[in-house]
Amino acid sequence: MPNIPPEFEPREQAFFLDFDGTLAPFRMDPSAVMLPSGGNELLARFVEACGGAVAVVSGRRIEDLDRMMAPLKPVAGGLHGVEMRVAADAAIERRPPSPSVAEARARLIASLADTPDIRLEDKGAALVLHFRGNEHLEELARDIANGAVAGLDGLIVVPGHAIFEIRMAGVDKGAIVDMFMARPPFVGRHPVFLGDDTTDEDGFAGAARHGGYGIKVGSGDTIARYRLPDIAAVWGRLAAALGEDLNIDRGEMS
Repeated sequence: MPNIPPEFEPREQAFFLDFDGTLAPFRMDPSAVMLPSGGNELLARFVEACGGAVAVVSGRRIEDLDRMMAPLKPVAGGLHGVEMRVAADAAIERRPPSPSVAEARARLIASLADTPDIRLEDKGAALVLHFRGNEHLEELARDIANGAVAGLDGLIVVPGHAIFEIRMAGVDKGAIVDMFMARPPFVGRHPVFLGDDTTDEDGFAGAARHGGYGIKVGSGDTIARYRLPDIAAVWGRLAAALGEDLNIDRGEMS
C-alpha cells in the first residue's frame, strides 16, 4: 500500500497533473466538468511558485482543458500525447490521427444505434465510450470497443473509470513526461505525477524513469510510490506548498 507523499517542493520538483478525478470531479456529462471555485487561481499561483514547471496531462483535448480551466492556459499534454502545448503562449502541436480512427468511429456509431445508455464521445483522434451510471453495461461496452478496433492497425482500447477509450498506439502519459523533462523549465527537476486512473500508470512510470515518483489519487492497484485519498487532498497539498490554507468548498470536489 503506497504511503502518504512528502510535502511538495515547488523549487525542486516538476509536476504533472491529471485533470478528471485528480483536479476536477467526474460528472455524468463530461463536458460539464469544471475546476472547483477558486481552483484556477490557486493553480496559477502554484505554477508561478514552480517556475512554470507544471503540466496538465489529460485524455481530453487541450482546447477543452482551456475552457474548463479558464482563464488559466496550462502547459499541457492532451489526448494522452497526441496534442502538446509546451508553453502557455505556444500553439497546440498535434500528431495526425491514425486513418483507422474513421473506420472505428463508423463501427461504434453502428453498434451504438440501439444502445443509448452507452454514449460516444468523439475527440477526433480518440473515441471514448461512457457508461457512467450504467455500470451494468461494462461488458457490453468492452465488447463494442474491442469490436471497433478488430483488424485495424494502430489503435488500442484502454479502460478507465466507467469508460473504454480507443486511441492511437504509441502515445501515453509517460511519453509526455519524457518530452517535457527534456525541456526548460522541467529539465533538471524531479518529476511528480498525480493521477487517478489506469492511463496514469504510464505517467507514474515516466516520473520514476526521471528520478521522481507517482501519486495515486483514490483507491485501486497502482505502481505509484505514494497515494492521496481524494481530490480535496490534492488541492490541500497544492495549497500547503504555497503556505496557504485550502479555501475551496470541499463540496465542489466530490
